[in-house]
Amino acid sequence: MTLARLANYLPSWKNAFLAVLAGVLLILAFPDFDLCFLAWFATVPLLFAIVREKESPHRSCLLGWIFGVI
Repeated sequence: MTLARLANYLPSWKNAFLAVLAGVLLILAFPDFDLCFLAWFATVPLLFAIVREKESPHRSCLLGWIFGVI
């Protein structure tokens, strides 16, 4: 698989950052951090990134995987 072909399956770095941000916000909503109000807004960056990658379901799936791994 060539690098150019692999790039077709990878999301942009901005959308990957939004997925990581959503994961971090969800972590901060856990009881140890006592920022439970963030749970209502934690997935907004992820949803925004998925909408921006709407032409490729592979990229959207990878964004969800990044969010879940964080």
